[in-house]
Amino acid sequence: EKKPSTPAAKTTPAKEKDKFESLPKVEEEPAENDISGESQLIKFDLKEEPKKETTTVATTPPKDPKVDYNKLKETVQKFLDNLKTKTWKAVQKEFEVGYRKEPKDKQKDLNPDTRFKITTNVPPETDFYDASKVEIPGIENKFILASDPGSDKKNHEDFWRMVYDSNVTNIFYLENYDEEAKTVFVPWKVGEGQDYGKMFINNKKIDSSTRFAVQTVLEVLPEGCSNSIIVRFMQCRKWPETLVASESESMHALCFFRLLKDDKGSTLVICKNGVGRSAMFLMAHSICTLFNANIVVEVPDVLAKVRAARWGAIQEEEQYLTLHMIVFKYIQQKFRKVLSDECDKQKVALAEHLEKI
Repeated sequence: EKKPSTPAAKTTPAKEKDKFESLPKVEEEPAENDISGESQLIKFDLKEEPKKETTTVATTPPKDPKVDYNKLKETVQKFLDNLKTKTWKAVQKEFEVGYRKEPKDKQKDLNPDTRFKITTNVPPETDFYDASKVEIPGIENKFILASDPGSDKKNHEDFWRMVYDSNVTNIFYLENYDEEAKTVFVPWKVGEGQDYGKMFINNKKIDSSTRFAVQTVLEVLPEGCSNSIIVRFMQCRKWPETLVASESESMHALCFFRLLKDDKGSTLVICKNGVGRSAMFLMAHSICTLFNANIVVEVPDVLAKVRAARWGAIQEEEQYLTLHMIVFKYIQQKFRKVLSDECDKQKVALAEHLEKI
């Protein structure tokens, strides 16, 4: 069946149109002089530090408390205590375990058990795209880590076929947004539709634009198909990839995590090669989420799980150390009156270690 020539003729099932109304919206950072207490950005169903007891006593227990503050504090404290028993030199050594350079033949070397296999228009098209499914024990969210399609137009079609088959809700693109050189595999203008081979992508709306991200809602429809999917595409303005990243950049990463709080489906995380920034995102998000399940996290164990599913996850020592900084930022946002000093001491110890190298 011939695809209509105008985007208006391509309809979306009614149930898809309200897909984003119940999801948390991207929030702006608080002003730098905002010292009002709990961060307005990262909730994770956490409570602020408990207030002093008053004479008022609740007559009924709270409804389904999702996170026990004291247990959470105890879990995070154990994480920090475990880290204190190590040197940062030892932490650097953790990076080397299971490290793999980028393979020459990705299709051959990707883990066949976790490689994402495309089905749309296969055959005659290939079922391959450089993407892997990654699951972390204890985490409800399911992730797909993938490389971006670059400038090759054929890769653009394969990328969107992969997106359609994965039926993800959110796509996080962790290469820094440039207004003058916008991402070429996304139609950015509202109402604009564009064909990438046999995949039609329609920009439904610009959901919001903040200091940390640009995001838009896209309709994805294969040629000759009447059922489209709706995805939210978010591109960061500045990803904290280095140890000299600003506090604001670390907060940007946490803002992305918040969007996944109520989304238990599959999430696509992409960066240039699909193993650096995307793996940082997955690991830092997983560590913070496991804290809330009262699981004392061993970062090397999380790294091993990711690398088992995705070749060469975390390509640089600095990326591995920086994801610790993101976790420290999360802890400091949730425990402003306690534990924050311990995180600062860890940062100082790391800085001193780097000066000796």
